[in-house]
Amino acid sequence: MPQGSSAVRPTNSLFFFYCGADCRLQHCLFMLQVMKTHGCYQLVFSSSCTVYGNPEVLPITEEHHTGNVTNVYGRTKYFIEEMLKDISAAEKVKLKSICSTIL
Repeated sequence: MPQGSSAVRPTNSLFFFYCGADCRLQHCLFMLQVMKTHGCYQLVFSSSCTVYGNPEVLPITEEHHTGNVTNVYGRTKYFIEEMLKDISAAEKVKLKSICSTIL
């Protein structure tokens, strides 16, 4: 099975199939709180190409516009990416998000 193929679904009806978006977001928030408590400010978040939605151009690079997400899985990955950007700016630390299928 190609990398990422299990993440891309044609409909949002599989919301709870992925343990629900709220679980993914809550687990990320909890992990970030634990990291802050222990002074750990290094994180590489493995995102997904689903954050780009339908590509405007090919090949997709990390400079491609994000946010036009077409499914729940990609939307939660996008929310986490945005949350990491906000936390990085507020805490003046670097939290990097990568899309492994682009590397």
